[in-house]
Amino acid sequence: MGLEITIGVLLFFGNIAVLALLGYKVVKFSELEEDYQNPTDFAKDMNKVFPFELGLLGVLFSLQTFNTLTGFSWLHLALFVIHSCYFGYHMKLYTDNKWKVDPAAVNFKLLLPFNIIP
Repeated sequence: MGLEITIGVLLFFGNIAVLALLGYKVVKFSELEEDYQNPTDFAKDMNKVFPFELGLLGVLFSLQTFNTLTGFSWLHLALFVIHSCYFGYHMKLYTDNKWKVDPAAVNFKLLLPFNIIP
């Protein structure tokens, strides 16, 4: 029981760290949109963040797999499915080498696909 609680707390703080990384990405996108940052610096920052995010997701996936195998419940299974889909998507990006941001390909129209004003 104590191990399950410890893993649950680690998963909670790990998910907060993933949300913090996503918040960092949103801030960088907004800086790029407002012309506070050039596309080269933006690409460099995004390329630095992704390996840390992938490593954190790998640790969280391992913890969730262990937690699902030791104490099986429907909640553990639902969280395992969510983590496996998210981690699988990031691993597919990494293995296809599509995770790197190319500064020449940064387009502001792609950042805002529903921009009504031309």
